[in-house]
Amino acid sequence: MLDKVVLALGLLEDDESLLRLYELHRGLLGECGHSTLHILAAAAANLRRWGIAQRIWRILDRRDWGEGLTLPSVMFPQSRAVNLRKPAPGRNSRYSTRMVVSLMSPRALREALEVISMVESKTFSRGQIRRRVQQIAKQNPLFFHHLEFLFLEDSEYDLWAELLLLLEKPEADELVFRVARGQQGTMTERLEILSLLAKHGRIPPDQTVEVWDETRGEWRTLRVPYWEIEPLPPETERIIVQVLSQTEDLVEQGKWKEVQREVEEALAAHPNMPELYFLLGEAYLNQGYQLKALGAYQRALELDPQSPLARCSIAILHLRENDTEAARRMLEPLGRVRMHPREYIHWLEAMALLHFLEHDYGLAQFYVNRALEEDPDNQILRQIQWMIEIQLGEGIQRYAQERKERVAQRRRRPILADASLAECLDRISRESLQATARAMPTPVSYGGVRKSELIQRLTRVLTDPYWLERIVRGLSAQEQDALWDVLKAGGVMAWELFTERYGDDLGESPDWEYHEPETVMGRLRMLGLLSDGTWEGQYVVLVPK
Repeated sequence: MLDKVVLALGLLEDDESLLRLYELHRGLLGECGHSTLHILAAAAANLRRWGIAQRIWRILDRRDWGEGLTLPSVMFPQSRAVNLRKPAPGRNSRYSTRMVVSLMSPRALREALEVISMVESKTFSRGQIRRRVQQIAKQNPLFFHHLEFLFLEDSEYDLWAELLLLLEKPEADELVFRVARGQQGTMTERLEILSLLAKHGRIPPDQTVEVWDETRGEWRTLRVPYWEIEPLPPETERIIVQVLSQTEDLVEQGKWKEVQREVEEALAAHPNMPELYFLLGEAYLNQGYQLKALGAYQRALELDPQSPLARCSIAILHLRENDTEAARRMLEPLGRVRMHPREYIHWLEAMALLHFLEHDYGLAQFYVNRALEEDPDNQILRQIQWMIEIQLGEGIQRYAQERKERVAQRRRRPILADASLAECLDRISRESLQATARAMPTPVSYGGVRKSELIQRLTRVLTDPYWLERIVRGLSAQEQDALWDVLKAGGVMAWELFTERYGDDLGESPDWEYHEPETVMGRLRMLGLLSDGTWEGQYVVLVPK
């Protein structure tokens, strides 16, 4: 009976009555169904009763979903938001008490997880995924409503929008259109959704649309952001890869004069390749020869008047002089040019910097976010991102919170129980590994070092018995207890069990290079003694091998 009452009050969105029911029947929570617990937790969160909401979610986390099924956090956006004590997730104005994942049967959940894996693996064609999504929707009439719930609430909006559009149903398209043209969420999210609509052929790529910009507080007429990426011709790719591999060590060592000579030798053999003139320009620029760099970029432009690399490089030189008009003229022809992957990243960087200097922080953030998805270790992009955060002022805290959530989701990527130390360190950004290097009891140089080399250096220290003993002795008593508990459990422990005893590090900055962690979990991860990820469907912490 309690389950039915809660379901009815949830449909009415009567949070106060739901909270009173919780207070009257809290002793019966263990007997309640999944849906009841979801709804009660959402009602408590709407009333900012965070402790109650978190308590209910801990009960749900321990629940058996049937058929040995364990669900990833991406299926529970409300849980992640409650743990961060933030407003309703995604594009909803409140925590939903009307439609929850727990209404799905174990079979439906397995099917949903299957299509999520198909999308994220990037090994299936769009046609294969579309056929599977439509097959599931035909067998499960509620599938659309579950996708709707997740799309409106989860930060992984692009994943759910993709699946909704693959349904090819009018109601699914209308939902995605409504969010893209609405005011919930951020302009970056709305532009990403518009890009997906263009990708799926629902909007012409050259169409202009009205988009709400919360940073300016106004509606704006913008072109749908969509670009086609294509690989370089095989022969060009071969030559460029050969030159890049020959100069890789020289670049890391800052020997740009030698890089210049290598590129000039390649140009002697291939004098009409604009991509090589771009590399020559980069070598000049890093030696401080701006005019020579400009000459190299202009030569590339003569060979290919639509060259994105040349146009973006010249535009960035204009932007260094704060000449946004000249930069805009240089970039304008690239609006609908097909680009190769390297060109696309360079173009996104130029567009982000242009919009930042024009004080158009909403669009600048969109281009930075898109570029960091392609090149997450790009230091120039990180600097632009930081400058945008400063300028947005009130938006800094919200953006930082969402970024922490994205980092937490990336940490849940699959991991092997016997993952090596190198594999575990590779899950951490190069910048954060600098903090790990500084924390070692013996110097580990990291300046100008590639991530792979830094991991090798850290691995040598962490696998040396003498230095490892020094590191462990330097741990606090609680940190040593935590590490010993995981070792006694066979080297792998459920995240929930570990965090119940020692807490988590989700509230700490993911940028260790600026803010070293202070929690037990955070310090053990930074020191390379623990890692985390999803193993056999369960979120775990483990000791690297």
